[in-house]
Amino acid sequence: MSVASQSSGRIEAGGDNTTAPSSDVPQSAAAAVAAAAPPADSPGALAAADLQAAYTLGQQHENELTQQLLQEQGWQKEKIVAAFNRLTEARAGVIRRKGSTLCCVLRPSNVIGKLKTLDAFDYKIYCAIEQAGTAGVWTADLRKNTGLQTHIIQRSVKQLCDFLKLIKPVKSIHVKNRKMYILSHLEPAKEIAGGSFYSNGEFNEHLVEHLRSQTRTFLQNAGTATFQALAAYTRSSGELSGATFSDEDLEKVLNSLEFEQKICRVPTLGQPTFVVRRATLVPWSKFPSLYNPASLPCSTCPVKNSCYRRPENKISPANCDYFSYWLGLDFEIDAGSEADNAAEAKAAQAGE
Repeated sequence: MSVASQSSGRIEAGGDNTTAPSSDVPQSAAAAVAAAAPPADSPGALAAADLQAAYTLGQQHENELTQQLLQEQGWQKEKIVAAFNRLTEARAGVIRRKGSTLCCVLRPSNVIGKLKTLDAFDYKIYCAIEQAGTAGVWTADLRKNTGLQTHIIQRSVKQLCDFLKLIKPVKSIHVKNRKMYILSHLEPAKEIAGGSFYSNGEFNEHLVEHLRSQTRTFLQNAGTATFQALAAYTRSSGELSGATFSDEDLEKVLNSLEFEQKICRVPTLGQPTFVVRRATLVPWSKFPSLYNPASLPCSTCPVKNSCYRRPENKISPANCDYFSYWLGLDFEIDAGSEADNAAEAKAAQAGE
């Protein structure tokens, strides 16, 4: 599908329109789109209602208005071309290539009015930052991508960031003194901003330590807990409830506590269970080697032949006091357990 060139106020497929629009500022996406509609008797004419319908349709599909979506609504090719150009001229969207076809990526309705006020330079800078997505872009790359001089870029960035609030600066965790710019309504990529454990480009050690402390306290009170239980508690507890932690973030916290021998991960029939290690335990480095079978309590267990890892089996590693004690978990050995287990083993063998 071809799209008319920039010389007529339109863009090529995947390009950006830098033609300054009229000075009137529509107050909504509908008004902005309608303002770009041509006279009813012009070639490829579209009614304002058609353009608004196309915009609404794209919003319902993650802000991507594709040719296929419009074709499913009964639109002809010429009408689709005209709609894409009208939306682009209204600065309500920008045409991108998606696979082997084109689509119009729609912009939030609350920024379209501001975009209509931008001159050609400011709009070109905005489009370059928009193209960078959540990875962001810094001024040196803006100069390379747009071909504009440094003082023009600096003026445009100040206008877009400080006055119109269309973009925002983000500190990179890789280069401390470098400001990256992204669109205001986007969140920076984890590779740039560092994720939940970083604040304004700096590692938030206080937050991590508080999270570790909360995790240990919860385990001490609960005795044992699954990962899902720990995650649910963390995301709903006190001052941490406002933060957004992914499962990967919480897994890193648990790994750090496990590495420091403050908690222990116990394999079970379902998901792993976490417990707090006792303060009097011998460090993991002092434990007998797992490569020595004689060190396992199983080697001298009188009921080992009846021990199976099955949910219905009463004798299993999941409920073995000796195995738990050997792992250093906070369990007490019942003096009668061995006799009870032996009796259960005999009963199980008799049943077989």
